[in-house]
Amino acid sequence: MRFLIPLLSLLVLASCKPQSVSINTFDPSLNNPALESFLHSSGTAEKSIFTSKNDVLHYTRFRMGDSSVDAYVQDQIKLIEALYQSHETPYRGAVSVSVVCPAEFQPVKKEGDDTAKKYIAIKMFANSRLIFGSCTPEQKKFQAFYIFIYCKNLGLGYELKLFHDAVEAPLDFDGLLSGFVCKPPPA
Repeated sequence: MRFLIPLLSLLVLASCKPQSVSINTFDPSLNNPALESFLHSSGTAEKSIFTSKNDVLHYTRFRMGDSSVDAYVQDQIKLIEALYQSHETPYRGAVSVSVVCPAEFQPVKKEGDDTAKKYIAIKMFANSRLIFGSCTPEQKKFQAFYIFIYCKNLGLGYELKLFHDAVEAPLDFDGLLSGFVCKPPPA
């Protein structure tokens, strides 16, 4: 976990050339056998997956200006929120008529907008397959975060899906969000 928080900040700070991103572009000190990186570019997005012993980070950087990016983010938020809404069971029984996610498993949503960046973030739980929507202690494998940050001055959007082992000390949501700074990369 020691490298993921600084890595998250560096990823937002980094503005790498499309088609030529490598792990060393973000931080040369990340040459670590515990770290695996897989990268590909497609259209207006660049994607990476970083893993460590207890954490997984799915990172996507979008070149903004494409109106479909905003629609994509809104769709992702709606999908996540729908996972936690009460709904009727398909087969009603004597015990339950609806499925409800208990309050302690409900997601926490935060939004912010200042002169440099705009963000939307959701803190929740995920299962062992990195799927959002865990609503029971048996399913809760990861403390999960969905974060989308738009850096206004760079014209870049960053989608982060961070999964932190639920057995470990929980991550500070506010601290995580306040660590992101949008500024141009060094020349």
